[in-house]
Amino acid sequence: LADARVAQAAPEGNFGSQTTLQSEASPGFAQTSYLRFTVSGISGPIQSVKLFVFCPTDGTNNGPAIYLADNTWVESGAGGITWDTQPPLLSSALDNLGALGSNSWVEYDVTALVTGNGTYTFALVADGTDGVTFSSREGSTPPQLVVTLGTGGATPTRTPTSTPTSPPVITNTPTFTATVGSPGNTL
Repeated sequence: LADARVAQAAPEGNFGSQTTLQSEASPGFAQTSYLRFTVSGISGPIQSVKLFVFCPTDGTNNGPAIYLADNTWVESGAGGITWDTQPPLLSSALDNLGALGSNSWVEYDVTALVTGNGTYTFALVADGTDGVTFSSREGSTPPQLVVTLGTGGATPTRTPTSTPTSPPVITNTPTFTATVGSPGNTL
């Protein structure tokens, strides 16, 4: 997992090592957050893919929409993502949420964007001026991508494992445990 936010008010600022992500559409103060996951180990059809982000402190009356974005960005450090260098969006809005409460998990359905093994970047783009804050991977409740496979009633378990790629980027590769039939019969 790699994640960062970009801020219109600080067009050359990099916020990739902060503990929060933000999304807001206020004129002159817009903020967008990017989350990149590497999905591996998929060997069957995908039933669903959900992105979970945690809203720790402030809710909103209009949650951000989620888009697929280009993967060519660096989380922090030299060449780290900024408002001026943010990657292009590659899809239209997929899941656009309404009101979000504080101290709660927020779920985005990204099934249509994840087609199998690979690297995926999601952008949380606000369409309202009531901004929202989410926990980043450096925060106490990092984002999670959960893939549910559609074979034999298998159910995955959320168990992300961080795997360093090249500094300073870290990818979060979820490990899936499929259970078929009664508990205790594990593949």
